[in-house]
Amino acid sequence: MDALRRSLIQFALVKSTTDMRIVQTLYSGDKADFLAQTFGWFAPEYHVMGWALSCLQLKKYYSDLTLYADGRSADLLINKLKLPYTNVQITHEELRVPSAQLWALSKIYTYSLQQDPFLHVDGDVFIFKCLPDRLMGASLIAQNVEVATEYYRSMQEELSSKAKYIPEFVQRDFESKNPIKAVNAGILGGSDIRFINDFCRIAFEYVDKNSSILPSIRLDLFNVFVEQQLFYSLSKEKRAHVECLFSEIIPDNRYELFNEFQETPCIRTYLHLIGQFKRDQYSCSQMAEKLRCLHPTYYFTIKEFFRKNAKSHFLSFRDPYPAQVTDSEKIEKYGERALKKYARSSKDTNVNKRFYGKGTNDVQPRLFFLQTLAKQIKSLDRDLREQKEIEADFKRFSRKLANYLKSV
Repeated sequence: MDALRRSLIQFALVKSTTDMRIVQTLYSGDKADFLAQTFGWFAPEYHVMGWALSCLQLKKYYSDLTLYADGRSADLLINKLKLPYTNVQITHEELRVPSAQLWALSKIYTYSLQQDPFLHVDGDVFIFKCLPDRLMGASLIAQNVEVATEYYRSMQEELSSKAKYIPEFVQRDFESKNPIKAVNAGILGGSDIRFINDFCRIAFEYVDKNSSILPSIRLDLFNVFVEQQLFYSLSKEKRAHVECLFSEIIPDNRYELFNEFQETPCIRTYLHLIGQFKRDQYSCSQMAEKLRCLHPTYYFTIKEFFRKNAKSHFLSFRDPYPAQVTDSEKIEKYGERALKKYARSSKDTNVNKRFYGKGTNDVQPRLFFLQTLAKQIKSLDRDLREQKEIEADFKRFSRKLANYLKSV
């Protein structure tokens, strides 16, 4: 994973000058109690906090950010939470999918609506730097290419034996002696709208012609084949280059570096809470902590929203919310006080004097987290090699941070 580690290093924080539209999709479907649904996350609160952090970080670097949604989803994100989308399109109100488990179809529907260059960003993707120009100017864009292991092969065999329809070019991939490949659609888009329209048409046809077998196959994995594997296979069929954020080809079960919130923004600038990360409580709590540090008003607003409106609370977030703080103005002031208190929470006055005076909200939590972690690790009976690795990480971070702060 060394190549991926190097490609995640951050060197600067700048506002993007691209005119490409950034789009996101939230579709509630037929879920009766929206606030009780996890949407694949460890708990519903984390799902909503993830959306807030994803949107807010995108808006930090891109001025044109559009939400495609059904009415209930838009009401939550726009009317209730006041997330700063540039535009909102209520396009999914009439969308009907064969099963709520086919979550990829709502995204594919959004792709099909685009008439100009765009980049779709999933609600579990978080950026801490604008994406590179070579990516944003590409005809086709994806996060990375992934190669099948047993995880994909099992579904490939299931489709081969049960499917009523498989596109011809996909069938050729299935029959190849080489493992199939796919793109990761954490980000997906580009300027080749004709290709994307063809892809969307074939994807819906793929599902429609296999409607009779849907109850007998694993729909969670079928999503991957309808979206990610189909996109890659079609690009190969048309000899269309897909520009990827990460050049490394990753085995489908080996995503290891995309949930390290404590390493943003100085080491990692792009995170994607793929499947297993969204179900991991530690990863989710780190995400919520990042939202609290960078956007405290939204963090506390979401806590208060769930306290007032959710029938049950799945979590009790740390930093308990004062009962007397109930309106938006008080929430904002409380958020500001919490952020200032958090920034002062390190007892190392030398570090405070050297870094915090010129630091930003992005870097303060990173420094404090590593200081605390290093002390905790030393107090535990851990392998000496692991301690040295963590101490080395902290030293590298300190050097990078010092150099960055000298330059601003």
